[in-house]
Amino acid sequence: MKTLKLLLIFTFSFSAYAGEFNLLTYNVAGLPKIVGKKNGQNGEYKHPLISPLLNDYDIVLFQEDFAYHDLLVRDILHPFFSKQKKSGFLRMGDGLNRLSQFTFNGFTRKKWSKCFGVFRRNSASDCLTPKGFTVATHEVEPGVFIDIYNHHGEAGHTRGDVSARRKNIKQFINFVDQHSDGRAVILAGDFNLHEKNTIDKKHLTRILYRLGLKDACKELECGNYQHIDRIFYRSGHGIDLKAFEWTNDNELFKDEKGNGLSDHPPISVRFSWEKNVEPKREISLKAFHSGLCLGKGPNNKAIQVNCADKVKLEVIPTKDYSIALMDIHSKLCLDIVRGSKRNRRDLIFKPCHFKNHQRFFLEDLSSGRLHTLESRHSGKCIDVYDNDENEGARIIQFRCHKGDNQLWELLENGLESEKFLSFSAKN
Repeated sequence: MKTLKLLLIFTFSFSAYAGEFNLLTYNVAGLPKIVGKKNGQNGEYKHPLISPLLNDYDIVLFQEDFAYHDLLVRDILHPFFSKQKKSGFLRMGDGLNRLSQFTFNGFTRKKWSKCFGVFRRNSASDCLTPKGFTVATHEVEPGVFIDIYNHHGEAGHTRGDVSARRKNIKQFINFVDQHSDGRAVILAGDFNLHEKNTIDKKHLTRILYRLGLKDACKELECGNYQHIDRIFYRSGHGIDLKAFEWTNDNELFKDEKGNGLSDHPPISVRFSWEKNVEPKREISLKAFHSGLCLGKGPNNKAIQVNCADKVKLEVIPTKDYSIALMDIHSKLCLDIVRGSKRNRRDLIFKPCHFKNHQRFFLEDLSSGRLHTLESRHSGKCIDVYDNDENEGARIIQFRCHKGDNQLWELLENGLESEKFLSFSAKN
């Protein structure tokens, strides 16, 4: 049996704003001397030459940033960057680091579920390092979020390599499907997939088709489809993302003798973005039973506070008529501790990512005066613990019962808000 609920959506007049940025993907061949010199690589000499060139790019994604990381980042001006993590057989980490002119959060490293080869004949020895992919959500302008993936695929074409690569691609597609559902995405890196190889071409097609991505090189007719360093992208979450310039910057990355600084080309793409945005809507949530407001307390925990403290939350519409609530001072969003679905779990303010445990349905119970807020993630309601009427009381999630400690008044400028439309949406 379907249950219909009256949800609330805000009335906004839309306007568009736009911008652009460029992104570089570069396998910097940072293997240590014991391995790299056999292949003509010399990171100790080449990385200091690479470093100042990186400042021409807003976002930089490295592969094989292994033994000479400090030299590689010595001259960078980017305010945001990932920290090198030393792990794996040779303690070199996954080599997948990034630089950014834009703040990013949720940085995650994922190791491939399968690798093949450690100094094995004819193999690429991929098990020497924990190869895989990384992801982070970059905020290229306030409220404009893009999930950016850095990918380093299994190399080699022995039977073991082919088998590992197939499993890893499945792992990757499944992860992106869940982690970046509906969101704008850029995927870049060294894929180790050759278009002239029939099996590799099928893998490329599968990635593009399953994840709804476009190949920037093909969209812009770059003329060289056989390279393995690629940049894919898609629009999403109200952001229209387009690639308008693809460049192989190999001529810029050379030493004084004209030798390349890596055995891979530095590939860059310039992107434009446009977003239809709503004017900011700021509210306070006043608990019906106590007359106190939902606010941010010590350690970013959600608690009851005096409404006179001008507690303001920005309402950010997300898909399916749910909303996120962002504290306007800290720019953190209301979330559930550890993404739990259990009763009595505390609510907390964390960096905004707008996944299910930061999204809530606002249900109208009395013609615009009283409301409940139900978690999109758990199906439970925002609740003041134990019906407490004191400042500092915990804000938790609990099964929805519509008691007084789960009812909230929406205030704008200290007055009850009436600018909502009823919408029969949830079933």
